[in-house]
Amino acid sequence: LQPTGSFKFTEELHDKNPKRVLGQEINLGGVKDGEKVVEMAAYHPSTARHISTKLCRHFLGVEDGPAVEVATAVFIETKGDIKSVLTSIFESSEAGYTAPVIKRPFEFAVSAIRAADGHTDGKGPVQEHLTKMGQPLYQWPMPDGWPTDAESWTGSVLGRWNLSLDLAMRRLKGTDMDAEALQARSPAAPVPALLLGRDENHPKVKEIIDAADGAELHPAEWAALTFASIGFQWR
Repeated sequence: LQPTGSFKFTEELHDKNPKRVLGQEINLGGVKDGEKVVEMAAYHPSTARHISTKLCRHFLGVEDGPAVEVATAVFIETKGDIKSVLTSIFESSEAGYTAPVIKRPFEFAVSAIRAADGHTDGKGPVQEHLTKMGQPLYQWPMPDGWPTDAESWTGSVLGRWNLSLDLAMRRLKGTDMDAEALQARSPAAPVPALLLGRDENHPKVKEIIDAADGAELHPAEWAALTFASIGFQWR
């Protein structure tokens, strides 16, 4: 039996005749035929545009425009060096000026735990919340991946609120964050500023503080309010 994930080339099962792929004749012999096809597909301009478009959609929320064009050109020039492609996207004139991109449930959960320096084993309770928010891991039935448009994830925010509260109040077995300890490390900064990584005068931070309407909240309550806020739902 072949070990899972390994590759084996069986010479006698290989078609030894010349082949034409994407207008190019291939007759290198043996496994090199297949390697050549993979190389052609990986470096094809359509691949460059497809991957660049997906990256721009994810990070900028756009599917066309200068950022996509530049990223595509960088992909072709560097033969698919993703670091270079991402650098071109992050340094593009559109970065920071496009419409906000909503976090899908998995990203929302991970970003909340990371923002609070928390940890998780990723098991039962977290999985249950992901299911209730509409993104159970590995459950999307189609091969095109989970939707990326905002409309697919903004139908109900109740699941996000419930996760925000359970996480902040430390109710999730196997997952924990300590808002009080987070506050103790930076006592002068409000919890929303710490969780958002922003200055206390930033509009998103002020919006959360104003929503409390002067109430004296425990750090965990501030954390729950921050996670559930509109500002935290967007990248």
